[in-house]
Amino acid sequence: MSRTAGREADTRKRRVDLSGARVVVCAETDSHFETWMRELRRQRAEVTLIWPPPRRFQDGMDLLICEYFPKVAEVLPWEPGEAGAALVLLLPQSGLHDPAEIAAAAPHGVVSRPFTAPAVVAAAQVAWSQFRYEQRLRERIAQLDENLRSIRFVERAKLILMAEKGMTEPAAYRHLREMAMQQRVSVVEVADAVIRRSELTL
Repeated sequence: MSRTAGREADTRKRRVDLSGARVVVCAETDSHFETWMRELRRQRAEVTLIWPPPRRFQDGMDLLICEYFPKVAEVLPWEPGEAGAALVLLLPQSGLHDPAEIAAAAPHGVVSRPFTAPAVVAAAQVAWSQFRYEQRLRERIAQLDENLRSIRFVERAKLILMAEKGMTEPAAYRHLREMAMQQRVSVVEVADAVIRRSELTL
């Protein structure tokens, strides 16, 4: 496959689909409001309108399109850096907004008024795509953390067996594997048991 064909295939895979996404819109109505709301629904998103802003948004949404207002970060149902949904902020036409507060909200996209319906939909699609990418990264990091934790457990258990039984490192690992097969559990679980037993005898 050529590089161009590969890039085209990657682009097709990355196409954003808002179909079925639970979208919450928290925005004041204006002359263009119905147009871009209709455009969002045409993407087959499940759109819910909330206005005025609640004291705190509820979990359970995939994408929040929210009017900017002072301390907007404080009404989001997640901690900074741990977004539970994609976030698009709608900035006022007056240009009166605090960059620090926008940064605190950590939106995946911003749209300044006046805007067109396609601009809102494009921002929503980019935000949703970015959020899902971040989710995948967090899952990979969590898996790497778990793998490192498992490696540390096994290494520690090997050291204990080497000290207690005078085994070589390869022999200690073989011993852990044999115990795991006999007990039909993972090597990590056996290593954990070895560590716990060792700690009890201290």
